[in-house]
Amino acid sequence: MLKIVNITKSYANNGVQNHVLSNLSTEIHDGDFTVIMGSSGSGKSTLLYCLSGMEEITSGEVYYNDKAVHKMSEKEVANYRRNDIGFVFQQMQLIENLTIFENIAIPGYLVEKNTKNVHNHANELLKQFEIEKVAKHLPSQCSGGEQQRGGIARALINKPSVIFADEPTGALNSKMSINVLDALTSINDKGQSIVMVTHDVKAALRANRILYLQDGTILGDLKLPSYHDQDSKSRETQVISWLTSMGW
Repeated sequence: MLKIVNITKSYANNGVQNHVLSNLSTEIHDGDFTVIMGSSGSGKSTLLYCLSGMEEITSGEVYYNDKAVHKMSEKEVANYRRNDIGFVFQQMQLIENLTIFENIAIPGYLVEKNTKNVHNHANELLKQFEIEKVAKHLPSQCSGGEQQRGGIARALINKPSVIFADEPTGALNSKMSINVLDALTSINDKGQSIVMVTHDVKAALRANRILYLQDGTILGDLKLPSYHDQDSKSRETQVISWLTSMGW
């Protein structure tokens, strides 16, 4: 689904080029729950933003279903982000003066002209993520977990092929984190592709693939079976052992 060929991302700082990503290549497969891990400054979030078209790469190639994202015009990138992907942020990024329902529905109006269809899908998502009771609430009237599940619903309103999530549990307590991870796991079980950056081992357990970044390149690639609660202890032991071998 996503193919990355020798991508580099550099930033100039006082005339010096700092390479955040360095000749990185990999493929992200349809239906996978892929987690990206690594130490601070390893390039995790930068990779996510480059894949989603939210940042331009310095060199290399990024393909989405054989479409060259790195060659897209500004308008084409906007359409890619609107139609093909959804993005879940750590800080939710909900519009404070709109209700949860409105936050979810508004991106849908950009793609679907039939407002009834948008409303029906928004209501389905509210039910799916068990936040119907806060549909008419402003974000400030909701818990962090409710806001984040609203953010996931918003990311799904246009039925994207892939969801990108940048530390979606980073600002939540443990109970709310589990609720959000359960929501992501549930939609992945139904075939939704997910690419998630996290520093949290508990969150990483939900993946069937973990990429470990170091100095802007992939140091390790761990494949796992689909997640099941009953296997979480043995899975955690395996993942921690692997991360330790990576220098975690």
